Amino acid sequence: MKWKLEQQEKKLDNLFDLVQNVEDEEQQAILSKFLCIRASGFVESSIRNLIAEFTDGSAPKQIQSYVGKETKYITNLRYDRLSKLLGTFDSSWKEELEEKISEEQKSALNTIVSNRNNIAHGENDAISYSLMFNYYSRIKEVVEILKNIVRK
Repeated sequence: MKWKLEQQEKKLDNLFDLVQNVEDEEQQAILSKFLCIRASGFVESSIRNLIAEFTDGSAPKQIQSYVGKETKYITNLRYDRLSKLLGTFDSSWKEELEEKISEEQKSALNTIVSNRNNIAHGENDAISYSLMFNYYSRIKEVVEILKNIVRK
């Protein structure tokens, strides 16, 4: 499972590199919307994989199956939903997230989810490549925090 998280991050890093090299600003803005969707999905799949990794081998198959089904469709992981999800597994995970996450990281997480929903529903969004790159940098920090919490 660990390799899967790193592989996803590497793929997304490569996409950011590709979009950065697009010279046409309009095309870059359109592609940045795609990056927003992928970055939001990266957080969702990261927590899903971390939880699966946590239960893998240490919990009975029935528990692993239940957790897998319950976490399969985790979406719209704004900070409050992420915090609540961690708390359902272990209240100390939630507390540790609250201690370690910065306001800037919370804001990036919430902004990416909001913009992803706006993009999906054809509403206005506030995404440019430079903003998206900044948000993604914060998102990667959040995922590192999550790794440190769940992998203890």
